[in-house]
Amino acid sequence: MNTLYITGAGVSAASGIPTFRGEDGFWTIGSKNYTPMEMATRAMYKNNPREFLAWYYTTNNSLG
Repeated sequence: MNTLYITGAGVSAASGIPTFRGEDGFWTIGSKNYTPMEMATRAMYKNNPREFLAWYYTTNNSLG
């Protein structure tokens, strides 16, 4: 028997896991020059890897 769980942000938030769009979520943390949506792209990684990686590691460390 296979089981499929379909969840949303409400499940993770209730569990104490930060959501993407919540107050301290992934999509609220940008960089000095770019929004989070601009940072989280392959183009940013390819064209500005230093800033992308600094943002990536800062974002992931701040989320727990």
